This record gives sequence, C-alpha cells and structure tokens, in this order.
Amino acid sequence: FEMSAHIHSGTFPGATFLENAAGSLLLGLITGYFIIRAKRPLLTAFLGTGFCGGFTTMSTFAKETIFLLQSTPAAAFCYAAATLFAGLALA
Repeated sequence: FEMSAHIHSGTFPGATFLENAAGSLLLGLITGYFIIRAKRPLLTAFLGTGFCGGFTTMSTFAKETIFLLQSTPAAAFCYAAATLFAGLALA
C-alpha cells in the first residue's frame, strides 16, 4: 500500500499548516480563558492537551518536513519556521 507517494506532491503542505495554526489559536484561546476566568486546571489540561493535541498533527508535520528535506531543503526550513512562528503568534 503506497500511501506516502500520493500524500506528498513536493509542494508546501498548506492543509497541515492551517490545521496546526488553527490548533494553536484554539489552544491559546482555551488556555487564556481558563487561566483568567474559569480557573479550572483539570479542564484546561483536558481541552488543551487532549482535544488540541488530537486536533493538531505533529506526526504529519514531521513527516512532511522530512519529505521536503529530501526534495527541497530550503522549503523544509521555511515550512518548519512558518509553522513554529504561526503557532507561537496565534497562541
């Protein structure tokens, strides 16, 4: 079953980037709300680590970065840097 040949086309993995950016934004909103207003650490941990951790795609990010490294290292660096910057900025 050759799934990896069909998943990656050598272009910027925009879907994974957007999903991880949205997850970072959601994690920032959840954390901010529960730290400032609700003060419920267990619910914060459940929603932050559990839900947002399952929503974002670290393994796919790593796999796509490796594929980009093999074909175009500059694109891999840009993808990793953009993901890191967007995640921190949105959170």
